[in-house]
Amino acid sequence: MFGKNHALDQKSVYQKVTVRGKSYPYFVKGNGSIPLFFVGAAGLFCKEEVMPSEKLGDTYTIYFIDFWDLSCHGKAQSAEEKGKHSSSVDKLTWTMIADEIDSARQQLKLPKIAVFGQSAGGAIALEYRYRFPQHCLAAFVFNSPPQWKGLPEQQQTFLEANACDARKCLLKRGEREQQQIEKLDPPASPEKVFKSSFLNKRALFWRRPDEIAILRMWAEYQPDVMRVFEFFGSMLQDSYDMRTRFSRDNVVPVLFGMGIYDGFAPFYQLTDESKDLLKKPYVNYHLFDCGHYPMIEESQKFVEVMKRFAQQQILKMTPPSFSQKSSAI
Repeated sequence: MFGKNHALDQKSVYQKVTVRGKSYPYFVKGNGSIPLFFVGAAGLFCKEEVMPSEKLGDTYTIYFIDFWDLSCHGKAQSAEEKGKHSSSVDKLTWTMIADEIDSARQQLKLPKIAVFGQSAGGAIALEYRYRFPQHCLAAFVFNSPPQWKGLPEQQQTFLEANACDARKCLLKRGEREQQQIEKLDPPASPEKVFKSSFLNKRALFWRRPDEIAILRMWAEYQPDVMRVFEFFGSMLQDSYDMRTRFSRDNVVPVLFGMGIYDGFAPFYQLTDESKDLLKKPYVNYHLFDCGHYPMIEESQKFVEVMKRFAQQQILKMTPPSFSQKSSAI
Protein backbone atom coordinates (compact mmCIF):
# COMPACT_ATOMS: atom_id res chain seq x y z
CA MET A 1 0.00 0.00 0.00
CA PHE A 2 3.02 2.29 0.12
CA GLY A 3 2.78 3.88 -3.33
CA LYS A 4 5.82 3.92 -5.56
CA ASN A 5 5.43 7.68 -6.06
CA HIS A 6 5.40 8.53 -2.39
CA ALA A 7 6.81 11.99 -1.77
CA LEU A 8 9.26 10.87 0.89
CA ASP A 9 12.72 9.61 0.02
CA GLN A 10 12.21 5.86 0.16
CA LYS A 11 15.92 5.14 0.42
CA SER A 12 16.12 6.96 3.70
CA VAL A 13 12.79 5.99 5.28
CA TYR A 14 11.88 2.49 4.15
CA GLN A 15 13.05 -0.54 6.02
CA LYS A 16 11.58 -3.99 6.36
CA VAL A 17 10.46 -6.22 9.19
CA THR A 18 10.18 -9.99 8.77
CA VAL A 19 7.08 -11.73 10.11
CA ARG A 20 6.26 -15.41 9.52
CA GLY A 21 8.94 -15.59 6.88
CA LYS A 22 7.64 -12.59 4.89
CA SER A 23 9.17 -9.12 4.67
CA TYR A 24 6.92 -6.11 5.14
CA PRO A 25 7.92 -2.49 4.50
CA TYR A 26 7.77 0.12 7.19
CA PHE A 27 9.06 3.57 7.88
CA VAL A 28 9.30 5.74 10.96
CA LYS A 29 8.28 9.37 11.52
CA GLY A 30 8.89 11.48 14.59
CA ASN A 31 11.31 11.24 17.48
CA GLY A 32 9.06 11.26 20.52
CA SER A 33 9.44 9.03 23.55
CA ILE A 34 6.27 7.01 22.87
CA PRO A 35 6.58 4.33 20.15
CA LEU A 36 3.25 4.22 18.30
CA PHE A 37 2.37 1.50 15.79
CA PHE A 38 -0.19 2.49 13.18
CA VAL A 39 -1.98 -0.84 12.64
CA GLY A 40 -4.23 -1.67 9.74
CA ALA A 41 -4.06 0.24 6.46
CA ALA A 42 -0.87 2.10 7.36
CA GLY A 43 0.01 2.80 3.74
CA LEU A 44 -3.09 4.95 3.29
CA PHE A 45 -2.14 7.22 6.19
CA CYS A 46 1.59 7.67 5.73
CA LYS A 47 1.37 11.06 3.99
CA GLU A 48 1.67 14.14 6.15
CA GLU A 49 -1.55 15.66 4.75
CA VAL A 50 -3.43 12.56 5.92
CA MET A 51 -1.71 11.80 9.24
CA PRO A 52 0.01 14.85 10.85
CA SER A 53 3.00 12.82 11.97
CA GLU A 54 5.43 15.75 12.03
CA LYS A 55 3.23 17.68 14.47
CA LEU A 56 3.05 14.60 16.68
CA GLY A 57 6.74 13.85 16.32
CA ASP A 58 7.89 15.51 19.54
CA THR A 59 5.63 13.16 21.51
CA TYR A 60 5.39 10.00 19.42
CA THR A 61 7.66 7.97 17.19
CA ILE A 62 5.19 6.58 14.67
CA TYR A 63 5.86 3.26 12.95
CA PHE A 64 3.88 2.77 9.75
CA ILE A 65 3.97 -0.98 9.14
CA ASP A 66 1.75 -2.60 6.52
CA PHE A 67 1.74 -6.22 7.65
CA TRP A 68 -0.67 -7.04 4.84
CA ASP A 69 0.92 -4.95 2.09
CA LEU A 70 0.66 -7.59 -0.61
CA SER A 71 1.93 -5.32 -3.36
CA CYS A 72 5.14 -4.45 -1.49
CA HIS A 73 4.71 -0.68 -2.01
CA GLY A 74 4.44 -0.71 -5.78
CA LYS A 75 7.30 -3.05 -6.66
CA ALA A 76 6.60 -5.98 -8.96
CA GLN A 77 6.52 -9.46 -7.48
CA SER A 78 6.90 -12.88 -9.02
CA ALA A 79 3.83 -15.08 -9.43
CA GLU A 80 5.15 -17.36 -6.70
CA GLU A 81 5.65 -14.43 -4.31
CA LYS A 82 2.20 -13.02 -5.02
CA GLY A 83 0.62 -16.40 -4.39
CA LYS A 84 2.38 -16.80 -1.05
CA HIS A 85 1.28 -13.40 0.19
CA SER A 86 -2.27 -13.52 -1.15
CA SER A 87 -3.02 -16.92 0.32
CA SER A 88 -1.90 -15.72 3.73
CA VAL A 89 -4.61 -13.02 3.79
CA ASP A 90 -7.43 -15.55 3.73
CA LYS A 91 -5.88 -17.44 6.63
CA LEU A 92 -5.53 -14.51 9.01
CA THR A 93 -7.06 -14.87 12.46
CA TRP A 94 -7.33 -12.36 15.30
CA THR A 95 -4.62 -14.25 17.18
CA MET A 96 -2.31 -14.16 14.16
CA ILE A 97 -2.86 -10.43 13.68
CA ALA A 98 -1.87 -9.67 17.28
CA ASP A 99 1.08 -12.06 17.09
CA GLU A 100 2.43 -10.36 13.96
CA ILE A 101 2.29 -6.94 15.60
CA ASP A 102 4.12 -8.24 18.64
CA SER A 103 6.70 -9.99 16.49
CA ALA A 104 7.50 -6.64 14.88
CA ARG A 105 7.70 -5.02 18.32
CA GLN A 106 10.28 -7.59 19.39
CA GLN A 107 12.36 -7.19 16.23
CA LEU A 108 12.40 -3.44 16.71
CA LYS A 109 13.56 -3.99 20.30
CA LEU A 110 10.73 -1.97 21.82
CA PRO A 111 9.74 -3.07 25.34
CA LYS A 112 6.28 -1.55 24.96
CA ILE A 113 4.28 0.13 22.23
CA ALA A 114 1.07 2.09 21.81
CA VAL A 115 -1.19 1.01 18.95
CA PHE A 116 -3.36 3.24 16.77
CA GLY A 117 -6.23 1.89 14.68
CA GLN A 118 -8.53 3.85 12.39
CA SER A 119 -11.95 2.47 11.36
CA ALA A 120 -11.62 -1.33 11.07
CA GLY A 121 -8.07 -0.89 12.35
CA GLY A 122 -9.53 0.05 15.72
CA ALA A 123 -10.50 -3.57 16.20
CA ILE A 124 -6.89 -4.56 15.52
CA ALA A 125 -5.58 -2.07 18.09
CA LEU A 126 -7.98 -3.42 20.72
CA GLU A 127 -7.03 -6.99 19.85
CA TYR A 128 -3.36 -6.27 20.48
CA ARG A 129 -4.20 -4.57 23.78
CA TYR A 130 -6.37 -7.55 24.74
CA ARG A 131 -3.75 -10.19 23.99
CA PHE A 132 -0.55 -8.35 24.95
CA PRO A 133 -1.38 -5.97 27.80
CA GLN A 134 2.11 -6.42 29.23
CA HIS A 135 3.59 -4.85 26.10
CA CYS A 136 0.89 -2.29 25.32
CA LEU A 137 1.15 1.31 26.51
CA ALA A 138 -2.22 2.38 25.15
CA ALA A 139 -4.74 1.71 22.39
CA PHE A 140 -6.10 4.48 20.17
CA VAL A 141 -9.42 3.48 18.61
CA PHE A 142 -10.66 6.07 16.13
CA ASN A 143 -13.93 6.03 14.18
CA SER A 144 -14.31 2.32 14.75
CA PRO A 145 -17.85 0.92 15.12
CA PRO A 146 -18.15 -0.81 18.51
CA GLN A 147 -20.53 -3.34 16.97
CA TRP A 148 -20.57 -4.32 13.30
CA LYS A 149 -23.68 -6.48 13.14
CA GLY A 150 -26.50 -4.49 11.54
CA LEU A 151 -24.12 -1.62 10.79
CA PRO A 152 -25.56 -0.74 7.33
CA GLU A 153 -29.01 -0.26 8.85
CA GLN A 154 -27.60 1.93 11.61
CA GLN A 155 -25.68 3.99 9.06
CA GLN A 156 -28.85 4.57 7.03
CA THR A 157 -30.85 5.55 10.11
CA PHE A 158 -28.15 7.95 11.25
CA LEU A 159 -27.85 9.68 7.88
CA GLU A 160 -31.58 9.97 7.35
CA ALA A 161 -31.90 11.71 10.70
CA ASN A 162 -28.79 13.90 10.59
CA ALA A 163 -27.44 14.47 7.06
CA CYS A 164 -28.22 17.69 5.23
CA ASP A 165 -30.11 17.57 1.94
CA ALA A 166 -26.95 18.14 -0.12
CA ARG A 167 -25.20 15.22 1.55
CA LYS A 168 -28.22 12.95 1.02
CA CYS A 169 -28.35 13.89 -2.64
CA LEU A 170 -24.64 13.12 -3.04
CA LEU A 171 -25.16 9.73 -1.41
CA LYS A 172 -27.96 8.86 -3.82
CA ARG A 173 -25.96 10.07 -6.81
CA GLY A 174 -22.99 8.00 -5.66
CA GLU A 175 -25.18 4.92 -5.38
CA ARG A 176 -26.42 5.38 -8.94
CA GLU A 177 -22.91 5.93 -10.29
CA GLN A 178 -21.61 2.88 -8.48
CA GLN A 179 -24.43 0.72 -9.84
CA GLN A 180 -23.54 1.85 -13.35
CA ILE A 181 -19.90 0.89 -12.85
CA GLU A 182 -20.87 -2.52 -11.49
CA LYS A 183 -23.12 -3.16 -14.53
CA LEU A 184 -20.52 -2.33 -17.19
CA ASP A 185 -20.14 -4.78 -20.06
CA PRO A 186 -17.42 -5.87 -20.28
CA PRO A 187 -17.20 -5.73 -16.49
CA ALA A 188 -14.94 -3.21 -14.79
CA SER A 189 -11.98 -4.67 -12.98
CA PRO A 190 -12.53 -5.55 -9.29
CA GLU A 191 -9.92 -2.92 -8.44
CA LYS A 192 -11.84 -0.18 -10.25
CA VAL A 193 -15.12 -1.24 -8.64
CA PHE A 194 -13.57 -1.20 -5.18
CA LYS A 195 -11.79 2.13 -5.55
CA SER A 196 -14.80 3.84 -7.11
CA SER A 197 -16.97 2.62 -4.25
CA PHE A 198 -14.96 4.70 -1.78
CA LEU A 199 -15.26 7.78 -3.95
CA ASN A 200 -18.97 7.29 -4.59
CA LYS A 201 -19.62 6.74 -0.89
CA ARG A 202 -17.59 9.75 0.21
CA ALA A 203 -20.70 11.42 1.64
CA LEU A 204 -20.91 8.53 4.08
CA PHE A 205 -17.48 9.33 5.50
CA TRP A 206 -16.97 13.08 5.19
CA ARG A 207 -18.68 16.03 6.81
CA ARG A 208 -17.77 18.01 3.69
CA PRO A 209 -18.14 15.31 1.04
CA ASP A 210 -16.30 17.21 -1.69
CA GLU A 211 -13.15 17.15 0.45
CA ILE A 212 -10.28 16.49 -1.95
CA ALA A 213 -8.22 14.69 0.68
CA ILE A 214 -9.99 11.41 0.03
CA LEU A 215 -8.71 11.57 -3.55
CA ARG A 216 -5.16 12.13 -2.27
CA MET A 217 -5.63 9.34 0.22
CA TRP A 218 -6.46 6.76 -2.44
CA ALA A 219 -4.21 8.11 -5.19
CA GLU A 220 -1.60 5.42 -4.60
CA TYR A 221 -4.09 2.65 -4.01
CA GLN A 222 -2.72 -0.81 -4.69
CA PRO A 223 -5.02 -3.56 -6.05
CA ASP A 224 -4.40 -6.19 -3.37
CA VAL A 225 -5.67 -3.80 -0.71
CA MET A 226 -9.16 -4.75 -1.86
CA ARG A 227 -8.77 -8.31 -0.67
CA VAL A 228 -7.47 -7.20 2.72
CA PHE A 229 -10.40 -4.83 3.30
CA GLU A 230 -12.94 -7.42 2.18
CA PHE A 231 -11.42 -10.02 4.47
CA PHE A 232 -11.45 -7.74 7.51
CA GLY A 233 -15.04 -6.87 6.73
CA SER A 234 -16.02 -10.53 6.79
CA MET A 235 -14.21 -10.99 10.12
CA LEU A 236 -16.03 -8.05 11.70
CA GLN A 237 -19.54 -7.93 10.34
CA ASP A 238 -21.05 -11.11 11.71
CA SER A 239 -20.45 -10.95 15.42
CA TYR A 240 -17.76 -8.43 16.39
CA ASP A 241 -18.43 -6.53 19.60
CA MET A 242 -15.53 -4.58 21.08
CA ARG A 243 -17.00 -4.90 24.57
CA THR A 244 -15.73 -8.49 24.59
CA ARG A 245 -12.18 -7.13 24.36
CA PHE A 246 -12.26 -5.46 27.76
CA SER A 247 -11.35 -7.68 30.70
CA ARG A 248 -11.52 -6.78 34.36
CA ASP A 249 -7.78 -6.99 35.05
CA ASN A 250 -6.62 -5.16 31.90
CA VAL A 251 -6.29 -1.44 32.65
CA VAL A 252 -4.17 -0.40 29.68
CA PRO A 253 -5.42 3.10 28.70
CA VAL A 254 -7.76 3.48 25.74
CA LEU A 255 -8.64 6.62 23.79
CA PHE A 256 -11.75 6.51 21.63
CA GLY A 257 -12.20 9.13 18.94
CA MET A 258 -15.46 9.55 17.04
CA GLY A 259 -16.78 12.11 14.56
CA ILE A 260 -20.25 13.49 15.17
CA TYR A 261 -20.83 13.70 11.38
CA ASP A 262 -19.43 10.25 10.65
CA GLY A 263 -22.02 8.26 8.74
CA PHE A 264 -19.89 5.12 8.67
CA ALA A 265 -19.38 4.78 12.44
CA PRO A 266 -22.32 6.58 14.13
CA PHE A 267 -20.97 8.04 17.38
CA TYR A 268 -24.00 6.99 19.43
CA GLN A 269 -22.88 3.38 19.08
CA LEU A 270 -20.20 4.36 21.59
CA THR A 271 -21.88 7.05 23.68
CA ASP A 272 -25.21 5.21 24.05
CA GLU A 273 -24.98 1.52 23.22
CA SER A 274 -21.49 1.04 24.70
CA LYS A 275 -21.59 3.78 27.32
CA ASP A 276 -20.50 1.41 30.10
CA LEU A 277 -17.06 1.33 28.48
CA LEU A 278 -16.75 5.08 28.93
CA LYS A 279 -17.23 4.75 32.69
CA LYS A 280 -13.99 2.83 33.08
CA PRO A 281 -11.27 5.01 34.67
CA TYR A 282 -8.67 4.10 32.06
CA VAL A 283 -10.94 4.94 29.09
CA ASN A 284 -11.06 8.43 27.54
CA TYR A 285 -13.02 9.59 24.52
CA HIS A 286 -13.32 12.65 22.34
CA LEU A 287 -16.08 13.62 19.91
CA PHE A 288 -14.63 15.49 16.96
CA ASP A 289 -16.58 18.03 14.91
CA CYS A 290 -16.01 16.05 11.72
CA GLY A 291 -16.72 12.87 9.80
CA HIS A 292 -14.67 9.68 9.58
CA TYR A 293 -11.17 11.20 9.43
CA PRO A 294 -10.41 13.61 12.31
CA MET A 295 -6.70 13.53 11.50
CA ILE A 296 -7.60 15.22 8.20
CA GLU A 297 -10.78 17.19 8.90
CA GLU A 298 -9.75 18.43 12.35
CA SER A 299 -6.01 18.05 12.18
CA GLN A 300 -5.12 20.62 14.84
CA LYS A 301 -7.65 19.31 17.36
CA PHE A 302 -6.53 15.74 16.60
CA VAL A 303 -2.94 16.63 17.47
CA GLU A 304 -4.06 18.38 20.68
CA VAL A 305 -6.11 15.38 21.80
CA MET A 306 -3.32 12.91 21.03
CA LYS A 307 -0.74 14.95 22.96
CA ARG A 308 -3.01 15.59 25.93
CA PHE A 309 -3.75 11.87 26.23
CA ALA A 310 -0.04 11.13 26.13
CA GLN A 311 0.65 13.54 28.99
CA GLN A 312 -2.26 12.40 31.14
CA GLN A 313 -2.26 8.66 30.52
CA ILE A 314 1.09 7.44 29.13
CA LEU A 315 4.00 9.66 30.08
CA LYS A 316 3.12 9.54 33.75
CA MET A 317 3.91 5.81 33.67
CA THR A 318 7.22 4.71 35.20
CA PRO A 319 9.81 3.50 34.50
CA PRO A 320 10.20 5.23 31.09
CA SER A 321 11.83 2.15 29.54
CA PHE A 322 9.21 2.07 26.79
CA SER A 323 11.00 4.93 25.06
CA GLN A 324 14.01 2.76 24.19
CA LYS A 325 14.91 3.35 20.56
CA SER A 326 15.19 0.49 18.11
CA SER A 327 18.18 -0.18 15.95
CA ALA A 328 17.88 -0.43 12.17
CA ILE A 329 17.07 -3.85 10.79
